[in-house]
Amino acid sequence: QKLGAGGDRDATATAHSRHYLGWLAQRADATRRADRDTLRETDLEFENIRAAWLHAAQAGLHDALGRSAVALMSHCDIRGRLDEGLALLGDAAASPRVADEPWLRARLQALAAHLTYRLDDFDTALASAQRLLADEVAAADVVARQQCLRVLGSIHLQKAELDAAREYFTRAHGEAANAGQTLSAAAMLDNLATVEKRAGRYAEALRMAQESLVLMRRAGAHADVALCLNGLGVLHQALLDPERAQACFDEGLAITEREGFV
Repeated sequence: QKLGAGGDRDATATAHSRHYLGWLAQRADATRRADRDTLRETDLEFENIRAAWLHAAQAGLHDALGRSAVALMSHCDIRGRLDEGLALLGDAAASPRVADEPWLRARLQALAAHLTYRLDDFDTALASAQRLLADEVAAADVVARQQCLRVLGSIHLQKAELDAAREYFTRAHGEAANAGQTLSAAAMLDNLATVEKRAGRYAEALRMAQESLVLMRRAGAHADVALCLNGLGVLHQALLDPERAQACFDEGLAITEREGFV
């Protein structure tokens, strides 16, 4: 269908934008779980999503951007479209039509900080997350605040600054647990298990990893379950329990092959 002129064209573009960003937002949980069918569907619609996102940023469709931003970031993260996702989030955050909604700009910048971290630009991601967390308006947005805590924890973990990593992951876990965000809470427990493993506290790491695995199974997050099982296998090896280690590795591999992650 051809777009009309002037107002008709804008109205059509806005309808298109709301439709595809609403479609994306509805799939946020499934995307975060790395659901195979959801990821494939989003791949097929990605050019429509890109056009919808760019129009929403230009037109100031704050609600559509805010609801779909996490799903956009998650998809780009899982599919390795890090540069694309970062560009889309960055362009929207820099849009003059977003500047009048500080909470939205903060959310977009926090999600961009995660992709910046994933691109191994730790200094830029660290500075962005610290700045946002110190900003009263940004920190008031739950999505932005939690994302910043995760980014800071991850960077400090990469730098082997274990006390700082533990502090940020613990805060992120507490917020997720209190909000009933099962998968986010599980992910933070898994991160905390990694911190404790690197600190040589294997028993505590094992306890956290096992608790995380229970939550991940409950959430149906197959990719996260497979990764967690691999981490558990490494822990069992460190605790000189090769049979349990091999059982974890075998189950993780079976999930990976079944879900098509390889």
